[in-house]
Amino acid sequence: MIEKSEIDNNINTHWKIEKKTLKEYKYGLCKFILDKSYELDISKEIAVCAMQIVNYFFIKNCYFNHDKLTIACAALSLSIKLKFSSNNDNLNKIIEIYISNKKEELENNSISLKQQIRNLKKKLLDKEIKIMKLFNYSLPDKFPFEYIYLYSKILYPNNEDEIYNIGNKICVDSYFTYANNIYQNFVISLACIFMAAKFLDIKTFFDKNFKNFDKMKYIHQKDINENIFINRMYQFIDEPEELLINEKDENIEKSKNEYFNNLNLDKKLHPFLEIDDLLECIKMISDFYEEININYNEINKKNK
Repeated sequence: MIEKSEIDNNINTHWKIEKKTLKEYKYGLCKFILDKSYELDISKEIAVCAMQIVNYFFIKNCYFNHDKLTIACAALSLSIKLKFSSNNDNLNKIIEIYISNKKEELENNSISLKQQIRNLKKKLLDKEIKIMKLFNYSLPDKFPFEYIYLYSKILYPNNEDEIYNIGNKICVDSYFTYANNIYQNFVISLACIFMAAKFLDIKTFFDKNFKNFDKMKYIHQKDINENIFINRMYQFIDEPEELLINEKDENIEKSKNEYFNNLNLDKKLHPFLEIDDLLECIKMISDFYEEININYNEINKKNK
């Protein structure tokens, strides 16, 4: 995670690159990664991991000092190799994509084709190592999708499939922003859940009399950590009787109600959630969609 101030004052700002140009670089790289992921039929976790890597890399490094294609392919390659798959076919396809995009460079070089390809592969590996060093040899390994699944089942049992599917799509799009480099996974997931519910015109957890919200009280307990919290969410979904068996006592139920009702809204949703983070995250993703919509309308006007 990084501070918002690091994004506002990242290394590219010192080069006086226009904000519009920076966004074009950023969106272009993320779209390239997403398109190639669909093309190779690899998981959304691989795609978003690579997008998060690239976003973080160019907060710490200038776009002018690195070949953007190399960084994008290196990020994809690392995401496949180190976190999710050892599928050599996919890895070879990443190398093929990389080399095919360097066609002009290969054709205009006096060095033999085999040697050039070896050099390109080495260049890709060098960037992978640089990325690993930047991440202190620990790439992102957890993503908001798990929380989207859990919250959609608990808070929206009558619309869980719709909320889950739209929430997942919003979550992938959130990687076009810096949200995932700033906020924890549960913040992203709740932002996506909220936006999915609003899109479907369904009540959200911010609305009064949100009838399913009370279910969260069975998951909470004092001094809970995140791992226990997420395990209790799964338990509530998979084995509710086992989780609720101790809640039938009248005194325990009363105590739990008092504890839950005294929590702020953010802490009811997640013990470590800050409401300002959630609202900022929602705005960040909403602004991205608004910007895309404005650009789309401008292009349509030019084409008329």
